Amino acid sequence: DGEVYGSCVVEYGAVLVSRKGPKGANQKVALRVFNDLLELGSEDDRAEREAIIQGVIDNLEPPTEGKKDRRREMAVKAIETIIEEGVLTVEGTWLVRAVKA
Repeated sequence: DGEVYGSCVVEYGAVLVSRKGPKGANQKVALRVFNDLLELGSEDDRAEREAIIQGVIDNLEPPTEGKKDRRREMAVKAIETIIEEGVLTVEGTWLVRAVKA
């Protein structure tokens, strides 16, 4: 019939983030390294991003001879993924456990 009924209103709200935890092996290593750094004495429940990256690298198998070392790349990707999933948040060069709503 072509008749217009009513209107549309868009309401903006909070974005819901899944906090089920890391799924991949490297993500689990990154979260374990983060927690280990906190246990070593972080005063405000945060850890330096670079320290976490290095910890993940140290926990990954080195490449076989002749292969490119991609451990740093994999560590950064794992950390970025757990940030995107809402497990950790970024405060400058620090990573902090996300507050559950």
